[in-house]
Amino acid sequence: MSARSDFQHRRALVVGNQKYEGAGVNQLYNAGHDADTVAEELRTKASFELSGGEALWDLTSEQLSKRIDNFCEEVQALEDCLALVFFAGHGSAVMHKKTLVFEQHILGTNFACEDESEFRRHTALGHGACSVERHLIAHLCHAKPKAAVVLIDACRTVDLHWAMGSIPDFDPCPDRGLLLAYGCAPHKTAGDGKDMGVFTRRLVTVRTLAVVDSCLIFFTRAAP
Repeated sequence: MSARSDFQHRRALVVGNQKYEGAGVNQLYNAGHDADTVAEELRTKASFELSGGEALWDLTSEQLSKRIDNFCEEVQALEDCLALVFFAGHGSAVMHKKTLVFEQHILGTNFACEDESEFRRHTALGHGACSVERHLIAHLCHAKPKAAVVLIDACRTVDLHWAMGSIPDFDPCPDRGLLLAYGCAPHKTAGDGKDMGVFTRRLVTVRTLAVVDSCLIFFTRAAP
């Protein structure tokens, strides 16, 4: 029996941000094309239906947040659904100094900064950025898909050791049934590559999507 028959619905949100509008943020060359490549792989080889009908390019932080919300509503309305989110673009992280919690952000194309201190302030406060944990994963878990995959091809460099006393309002250990994979290790940068991002090339050439699928089938069957 094919693994893909274990899910009645397969829905994916695929985003590539490469044309950043603001000063102080480098343009990317392959993020949009990487999103197109992943979207085509998901559609033709893994039977996914794409939210919005195609890979989405160059979303602002507001558009990105709205698309995530709409996607989670779509997933919540479906029974027996495998949900997948892929993002390629700029990212950064905040280390909450008091709690040692690492929080990842993905950046909308309207993210802008004048200098390093401005970059840190904007990232920490979420201006032009979307929190992976507090927004994407929290909303996706609330939608209660049968299983979910989140693939983030973005840098994970820590741009601020946030010393605020309040504890971040998210669970750094999401519910069972969600697989979160990054294109690089914590504190590292993701490679944009020459004609394709490094992470996307690995996804395509070693058929990681098929491996992820098999793993999901295993632990969703094992779940109580």
